[in-house]
Amino acid sequence: STLLKHMAVLCAERQLEGGPSQAAGAHVPFLPLLVSARQLCAQIRELRLGATDPILEAFLGRKASRDYVGQEVKLDLVHQGRFWLLLDGLDECACEAAVEVLLDYLDRLKASAPLVRIIVSTRRGAVQLANQARMQASGYAVLRMRPLTTTLSESILERSLCGRPNSTLLSGPTLPAWLK
Repeated sequence: STLLKHMAVLCAERQLEGGPSQAAGAHVPFLPLLVSARQLCAQIRELRLGATDPILEAFLGRKASRDYVGQEVKLDLVHQGRFWLLLDGLDECACEAAVEVLLDYLDRLKASAPLVRIIVSTRRGAVQLANQARMQASGYAVLRMRPLTTTLSESILERSLCGRPNSTLLSGPTLPAWLK
């Protein structure tokens, strides 16, 4: 979850800077869209949605009434296919049938909106390995994260929080002893 949140922020920052996250020559930004797979699968099951239904739009529309500002802009970028879907926690979906519908939907989404980028996070397990094989067959790249050790955590914190221009959280090139 934390990694995907950082990826969403990085996507937004790069676009504000005019960096490489924006397609060459494009003047319309890409929306980093962080979505809980568990909530999305629950909605698929509850509303009995199929892979040909507008699953993502229905999800965003439901959440709009509660907490989204700028919903029209978001839905417009989704309709244009100008978003990065960061789908978090596929392994947390309770209903395997909903996962199947979701994976079918993602396949259809990739085919109909070639600019969309999809990143799915999941833990390893028997069901997840089956889903991984299916996603690889659909053209997804599968990456494994290294286990998060204390040394790796410190390295990430040092690169992310220390010695960066305009960093107000920590100053200096290394982590203070109290944070290690």
